[in-house]
Amino acid sequence: MSKFIELIGRLGQQSTQPIGFGALAGRVEGAPTIALVGMTSASQVSDDLDAAGRENVDAVVFGSSDDTDLHLAIRSSDDGPVYDDLIWGVVCHHMDNESLEEMVQAGCDFLLADLETAPSAVVSHPDVALILRLEEPVGRKTASALRSLGVAGSWNLAGLGSLETLEGLVKVRKIGESTGGVMLFDGHGEISSSILMAMRDAGVDAIVTSLSDHDQVKKLAESIRELPPRRRPEARGMQIFAPRSSD
Repeated sequence: MSKFIELIGRLGQQSTQPIGFGALAGRVEGAPTIALVGMTSASQVSDDLDAAGRENVDAVVFGSSDDTDLHLAIRSSDDGPVYDDLIWGVVCHHMDNESLEEMVQAGCDFLLADLETAPSAVVSHPDVALILRLEEPVGRKTASALRSLGVAGSWNLAGLGSLETLEGLVKVRKIGESTGGVMLFDGHGEISSSILMAMRDAGVDAIVTSLSDHDQVKKLAESIRELPPRRRPEARGMQIFAPRSSD
């Protein structure tokens, strides 16, 4: 299984055996309920991690469309993984199956891609998660096909403004439920505590934000640490009543 998907599966749980170098490893006491993913380029990742704090992020995604930059994240399989202590993935702009294999051998753990551009070979790699970029829910038949192919979830591009209203929140939820699995949210920019709570309650598992905005990463990581535990369904008014008697 993808280490990133495994990490998300541990959200909210107390653990003494962290998987990666990041926030879940450093925030055991708080049992965070949202993961934080920093987007950067392969050429800047070390500097950005040092400046933003390695303990503040759980994973990194390389978002550059420049093939030259992405090749900095690749070594031959004989050399082993490029980043031994890092859970990392790639935004797929134009990747063929051969390039995907190189990424997998280099240690790539997850792929963020559009349905139209994702390399077909990704469904054959059990240790690499395919997460689809979506702005709208997919249809029922498409969703069924995606689930049967083992797609790991969605990366919601609806924008932070969509979380200001209940209508937007419902849309976020529908996008996540249409594919199933994990839900990432594109959270570039400042996120208030109320929006963070709404995001979490809508089913968002991880926020993707710019790792180069070092102060914002630190602030967001602290806000995630301060989130209260998820409330039980009955605490939110979802009570179960016995059916009325017909007598």
